[in-house]
Amino acid sequence: MALARPESETLMVLGTGRQSLFMIGAALTALPNIRTVLCAEPMDASRAVIYAEEAPAKLAAMFGLPVDRAEFEPVFDLDEATGRADIVITITRATSPVIKREWVKPGTHFSCIGADMPGKEEIDPRILADARVFCDDIDQCVNAGECELAIKGGFMDRGHIIGQIGEVLNGEKAGRTSPEDITVFDATGLALLDLAVAKLVTDEADPEASGNVIEL
Repeated sequence: MALARPESETLMVLGTGRQSLFMIGAALTALPNIRTVLCAEPMDASRAVIYAEEAPAKLAAMFGLPVDRAEFEPVFDLDEATGRADIVITITRATSPVIKREWVKPGTHFSCIGADMPGKEEIDPRILADARVFCDDIDQCVNAGECELAIKGGFMDRGHIIGQIGEVLNGEKAGRTSPEDITVFDATGLALLDLAVAKLVTDEADPEASGNVIEL
């Protein structure tokens, strides 16, 4: 969420699997102005209805987030919903673009999570061509992330990737340079980052005597 506009109010999640709840929880925690969560399920729109009804209670149980923090709406028109969204998180198994470039308004941020293997692709490569693109790991994203097919298709090259998200978090590189920027975070997932986060959590939990210690 470091690349999104801080005043963002509308989040769209594409894909309603269990991982999406963690993404929504993180977004609501990081961006207090979010008031609408659009729930899109490209494979079966009826699932989005059930998801939108159940998600607030699940988020409250999982993360202690207030159930009235935001309105959850099922998506039936992906074109219209994309045009409303300030932030789009994609978490699907798609192998061809689900979101088209012409649907996207200036200033939108994309977190592309689902393209984590070669051949997977969730958004129009023209979006990446017009965006400020960051990765969790450039080598991995070029070979197996959202960037892979955009590069192979000639829409961008490796040099179009501005940097890695850690460089933004450390202040080494600018993420968003204007409210009009389209930004993309291509995340394939890294075990090293998972271990770093796990250590941070355990370090924070220890002084509070939180959690349970299990001998393995």
